[in-house]
Amino acid sequence: MLRGEGIGPEVVEGPLEVLAALDASCRTGFEVRHGGPIGIEAEATFGRPLTEEVTAFCEDVFTAGGAVLSGPGGGQFAMLLRLSLGLEREADPR
Repeated sequence: MLRGEGIGPEVVEGPLEVLAALDASCRTGFEVRHGGPIGIEAEATFGRPLTEEVTAFCEDVFTAGGAVLSGPGGGQFAMLLRLSLGLEREADPR
């Protein structure tokens, strides 16, 4: 889970509550992992909207067959994450 910025923590709180309720009723064994800051918060702290640590966190989650839940993150966070994971090609400079 990447909490995002601004309304991000509130946005991800709802789905986390649903997962907790599902886990309690079905005993599915969800594991919720928390990644680092993204977007404007990461830019203010690290000088870029997506850190190598957050990218590695996402890669680890995907390798384990999981999914990443994220609140909104500015500063091109989503595009940079897709590029780093090979999910989007860079724009043609022409």
